[in-house]
Amino acid sequence: VSTQSTGRGTQKQPLSCVCDFRFPRHLSSFSFLARGFCMFRRFIAARRQSPLTWPTVVGVSVVGGAALAYYRVRASEQTQQSQVKSAGTAAIGGPFSVVRDDGVPITDVDYRGKHMLLYFGFTHCPDVCPAELRKMAKVLDVLEKRGIGEQKLSPLFISLDPNRDTIQQVRQYAQQYHPRLRGATGTPAQCEEAARQYRVYASKTGSEGDESYDVDHSIIHYLVGTDGSFREYFGQSKTVKEMADGIENEINQNR
Repeated sequence: VSTQSTGRGTQKQPLSCVCDFRFPRHLSSFSFLARGFCMFRRFIAARRQSPLTWPTVVGVSVVGGAALAYYRVRASEQTQQSQVKSAGTAAIGGPFSVVRDDGVPITDVDYRGKHMLLYFGFTHCPDVCPAELRKMAKVLDVLEKRGIGEQKLSPLFISLDPNRDTIQQVRQYAQQYHPRLRGATGTPAQCEEAARQYRVYASKTGSEGDESYDVDHSIIHYLVGTDGSFREYFGQSKTVKEMADGIENEINQNR
């Protein structure tokens, strides 16, 4: 108990009134810590009326330590949940500016209003790019039969080797695979920035000054939505049917 002076004299009051408060709901994780603090205040109030004993000191220390440990655990859990939530949103895609195979400068904004199927590679690629672009061509043919043509989906090939891939070269290269596939190149800075936006890995292999070098790079098709945001990706292991089904599903859901 504690004492309180009033107009009627000194009255006894329960110690629980000393800590008669509650944390708001959004701070409920601190409630255990608050209870420990309340017990400590009760200990101080009780000490004024009774001698200090070691059991009391130990008890208060245990409660305080437990409260601190609980607080640290809860803080760690909230930090991890925040990190997971942030990681759940893919940081892929963004603005880019390149030159199309007809010499016209283009940006990502030019493709708004329809979906875009994007692939990064280089025209001197010996095997991977040809195989993936043939697969893309088959996907485009399948989707056209399903009613998804040039009005809904634009395929684009962006060079990772602008030093060798001229405008004419990317145009001829793209047309080898599908009449709707457009190629794009630009300055090294432009192509590097476009690749960076889509987290594309690219690295030259071979000796310095050797013009017959290759470019190791990510093997991924990116599906971009009508608003310019990244929607889906398809790796090398995906079949024509899996890609076509995935693209059709995304387009039908976001008309």
